[in-house]
This record gives sequence, structure tokens and C-alpha cells, in this order.
Amino acid sequence: MIIELLLSLLPGLFIVLIFFKKEDFLTKCLIFILSNIMIMTLLGLVLGFNELTYKITGGLTKKNLIRGYFFVNLVLLMVYFMKSNLRKQFFPSVN
Repeated sequence: MIIELLLSLLPGLFIVLIFFKKEDFLTKCLIFILSNIMIMTLLGLVLGFNELTYKITGGLTKKNLIRGYFFVNLVLLMVYFMKSNLRKQFFPSVN
């Protein structure tokens, strides 16, 4: 239960950290909440929009939602890593 909640909240946090560094706190909170709702809706559409996608993806199940959130978090974490100064710390020779 805690892992699913954490996985569902991390994409909004990564989006705020990547794209909205200079905004004030209230704007960041609003974007955090709205981006989490947007990602939940998109995952629901991808996993069970109609019968064809239901057959391809297996439907809107807990296991598929965890996989979807894990994939979204992984992609956003890679984008954050590439945009941050962490890349320069770990790979100083790369521009």
C-alpha cells in the first residue's frame, strides 16, 4: 500500500523538480497535484481504454499500474539525472 502510494506520487515530484525550479511553493504544490492526476488518468487510458487495449495490456490491474508507475518514474528520473548537476559529478568528462 505504501509502495503504491509512493510510486503514484513520485512522477509529480519529478515533474516539479525538472521543469519548475524557480516557481513559488504554492505553484509547485498545485503543479505536483495536477500532474499526478494527469499521469493517473493517462495510465488508466493506456491500460484499459477499449477492448483492444484491454487485451494487449491485460487491463487496469494493480500489477499493471505498478509497472506503469515504475516505468514513468524511471523515465522521469533519467530526465532529472540528465538535467541536473549530478551528471557532471558522476561523469565529469561529459558536457
